[in-house]
Amino acid sequence: MPPPMTLFCSKRDRALVRRSSTVLALQRPQSTLYRSCDDPGVQRTASLAETPPVGILVFVPLDTPPSQQTQSPHQDRLPHLQCLANGLLSDRRDRITLIDAVAASSQQTEVFANYVLAAFPCYFMCTVNRVPINWVAYVHSRRGSLNTPFDWALRASTTAYTGALHNDPRYTDAARVMYTWSLRGLAAMLSDTSRATSDEALATAISLACFEVQNCTNPDSWLRHAAGIKTMMRLRGPQAHLHGFGRAMYIVYRNLMVTAALLSGEECLLQEPEWQDLNRQIAADNARRPDSSAYTDVAERGFNEISKVPGYVKRVRELLALPSKKRASLQPALLRDVLAARAALRGIHTEFGVAVSMVRAGQNEQQGFIGPLPFVFFDGFSCLYVRGIRSALVILNNLILAMDEKQRTTIEAENRTLSDGIPDVVSEPKREEYESPLTPPKSPGRSRKPALAIRSLISPQTREPPTSNMMDRLVTTMGMDGVRVTLLE
Repeated sequence: MPPPMTLFCSKRDRALVRRSSTVLALQRPQSTLYRSCDDPGVQRTASLAETPPVGILVFVPLDTPPSQQTQSPHQDRLPHLQCLANGLLSDRRDRITLIDAVAASSQQTEVFANYVLAAFPCYFMCTVNRVPINWVAYVHSRRGSLNTPFDWALRASTTAYTGALHNDPRYTDAARVMYTWSLRGLAAMLSDTSRATSDEALATAISLACFEVQNCTNPDSWLRHAAGIKTMMRLRGPQAHLHGFGRAMYIVYRNLMVTAALLSGEECLLQEPEWQDLNRQIAADNARRPDSSAYTDVAERGFNEISKVPGYVKRVRELLALPSKKRASLQPALLRDVLAARAALRGIHTEFGVAVSMVRAGQNEQQGFIGPLPFVFFDGFSCLYVRGIRSALVILNNLILAMDEKQRTTIEAENRTLSDGIPDVVSEPKREEYESPLTPPKSPGRSRKPALAIRSLISPQTREPPTSNMMDRLVTTMGMDGVRVTLLE
């Protein structure tokens, strides 16, 4: 009998299940049912997983002819292990032992660590000590949990990553099936009031959202996840994200909440006072750490300011939709608010530059490390963070220009300078790209000139493979690399 989750799958997904006859396994010597897949990234994650590199979790159709199976030069030293996907090939369950299943689950840590260091290298390494328990440690602490919705969400992401790494579409198909299983499991969790706001439920939702950002099964699927995550976080409240794994989830996902708010034409939840207080509490905790640095405090204050940008965009678009007389009466106060926000971000931009210079001076003395951070991760983090600040300043400048035409010359000159640190795809859009709908249908200001056009840079057309550092750029720029806000006149 098929597992309950497959009853809710689409016809396409059920076909994938039937076609794949998928198994979850590690490389198995002397077996014609499995082929190996060496992962070159295993060595670099040994310290994170605290286990020796032994192999990678793979999917292999059972009907693959033995003549087409690849033999690994390392098979003689790989463990003997197999684990069937939940509900598939139930007639072969006699091959599984409990030890095998637990061992397969324990390897999830290693595979997930590979994925994290590929997708979030700079952000993960520069925030790993700013949370009580990081994502890799949390996954490792749950080894043996086997087939929960969270496990399937993780496996969906790591399998899609492996498929991109080895250019094997079978992994992509299997990842989609796992994504569907996790999604159905999450729906069941959310229907249970005792579990709907748990760490497990939120971690599953965030993992699924990240999968959608990277794989774009539908153009707006990740925004649907974002709306659900916003509701979950509101119900949990800020204090649920101050301690434990809750903080790790918040630290990584809050940046995508800024992107989602801009694309949805809404204010960001995190601009509300209680969430601003949460960021200040996190900054205070970081300051008490023995390895703390001034740049972490500046970075937290910078995020606080950037989380307010979607609200300013919404207010200006509403203002532009008003009749001229009413607009004239409301515009001066709003213009002052936006100018104040821009001044605050300019100050943070300068402070962060000074803080980074101080850290780099310490790096030169230590010849390669600041505490636990190698040069490459810190430099990457700081460059992307500055890019996020500059992107936000460009948005605020466009809001000011929409309200005050007299500042055009100054603003255009400043935007050219700020855009030097922003990729062309973000800062130099082509006019014809705006022929398709760019903003929410009910958003104010849609048909008036001047108007603010908002376009997502997270789409099937712009997506990059899961092996890229696209997620690192999105979260480290505080969501700014995922959206473009342009003034149309």
